[in-house]
Amino acid sequence: MAHLQRAYTSPVMAHGTERVATAKAQRRERERAALLEQLSHDQSDTAARTIYVPLLERCEAAYEAAQERWEAVRGTAAADTTSAKAELRQRRGESAARADLAWRVARFNLGWALVHQQVRTRRVLVEQGVQLLSQLREELPSGEAAVDTLAANMTAECRYFAALGRVHLQDWCGAREELLQLLEEQRQRRHLYRQARLLLEVVDERIRRDGWIGLGVTAALFGMVGTALIGGVLAWRASRNRQGGGKRS
Repeated sequence: MAHLQRAYTSPVMAHGTERVATAKAQRRERERAALLEQLSHDQSDTAARTIYVPLLERCEAAYEAAQERWEAVRGTAAADTTSAKAELRQRRGESAARADLAWRVARFNLGWALVHQQVRTRRVLVEQGVQLLSQLREELPSGEAAVDTLAANMTAECRYFAALGRVHLQDWCGAREELLQLLEEQRQRRHLYRQARLLLEVVDERIRRDGWIGLGVTAALFGMVGTALIGGVLAWRASRNRQGGGKRS
């Protein structure tokens, strides 16, 4: 009897659980619709003209200034000798750390601006943005070494926005790979994790709708089996020619 009581779920509780599940599904659908709308807006002429092109110009200027400062500080640090006073070396070390941080932020901001450019007219810039973010992510510490919260957050966001750039480029295979890796590594960052899941759903839906697996996978598969495929086609054509010749004789 006690077992039956524990297994029993009242209609009120069941209805409440159903309402919660429905509310979650509705919220997820709203978030997905908002993401699709944002993706479409990002590639519009209006967004390019009023937001992303001017923003890219500012990011490029900040990037150049940060790079110049970073190179100057590195040159000063390299010129230091052991005879320099400890206090002076400490100040220069702090200055180098600030310059390094500013250089990272400037590179991230530039990569972010590049992947938001309009693919139809500035495809090369979007590709450069994906490459820049990927390079920056590889340079940042990861795992247990990523004790710096800013560096850890930047690592995750580099991967997300590189995936977003690949979505704009319609590189579904590359985007899916980035997002799956992000979901595996960043479960604790709930907002970014949710955004990555939504974007992955969009990518998977596009793959199913278009009936393909992405240019990256297609190219890789062709690279592995292309020779055998071409050889098979040539053999088939030769066989047809021999059969045709026999009939004509």
